[in-house]
Amino acid sequence: MVNSIEKYGIMSVKKKYYIIFAVSLFLLVGCLSILYALRHATGDKLQIKKRTINTMYYISGVPGGLLGNHEAIRLSTKDSLFDPNKDYIFYTDKVYYKLLDDSVIVVVAIESSILLPPGASSCVIIKGLKSFDDIDYYNKNFRSLGFEVFNLY
Repeated sequence: MVNSIEKYGIMSVKKKYYIIFAVSLFLLVGCLSILYALRHATGDKLQIKKRTINTMYYISGVPGGLLGNHEAIRLSTKDSLFDPNKDYIFYTDKVYYKLLDDSVIVVVAIESSILLPPGASSCVIIKGLKSFDDIDYYNKNFRSLGFEVFNLY
């Protein structure tokens, strides 16, 4: 006699529990990665002093994506949400920055990660790193070149 579970194609109770466990585990990992991304949404503030006006620049970054592999760092004059029409956006996990003469900020990042806003400011100089040798050089020597690093991780 054929078992009625096999005859009608009904899953065994054990298989149902395995599927429920796997889905629950997947949802738990997804929720934890979102909480991790929100918790590690960091920010660093730079103040650039001009002769008569103080301008505050904010560098902040958010790791995104399900696995945290879609990073975005922004340089902005506002401490608010991303605005691609006004903010410099770098799709990378690390940028180097320094102030020149207390009026100009220089930012160095991998060139393919840079998204410039329309009407970029003359107070911000962006340098793109193209080759592996350039990237490796900055990774090793950024302090001796006078740069600070903003790193998401």
